[in-house]
Amino acid sequence: AVEGCKYFTLAVLDITVFLFADNIANPARARLKDDGLNSAHWLSSMGLFAGQFLARYSGADCGPLLRLICCTLRAGSSLDLIVLDHMISSLTGVELIEDISRAQLEASA
Repeated sequence: AVEGCKYFTLAVLDITVFLFADNIANPARARLKDDGLNSAHWLSSMGLFAGQFLARYSGADCGPLLRLICCTLRAGSSLDLIVLDHMISSLTGVELIEDISRAQLEASA
């Protein structure tokens, strides 16, 4: 899906980033699944796509997305960190390992 954006102009790249931010900031979208414990799948999908998009098209400005996530953190909502986590993973190619064993930790040292 990211490949389809290769014909976008710089203005359209900026509009796409705005649409990412608009979808993330939409209060009508539930950030938690119906169980109330797990984050909604669309948040991680949005982060993955935004990260791949920003990695592929360096002309797009990630500043608005980062400012939005900072503002939601200041407002007390940490669920948008899921988007940031997936964006960083996509942009850098480094994945976070949450449950690492002692042997894995020693092997990476």
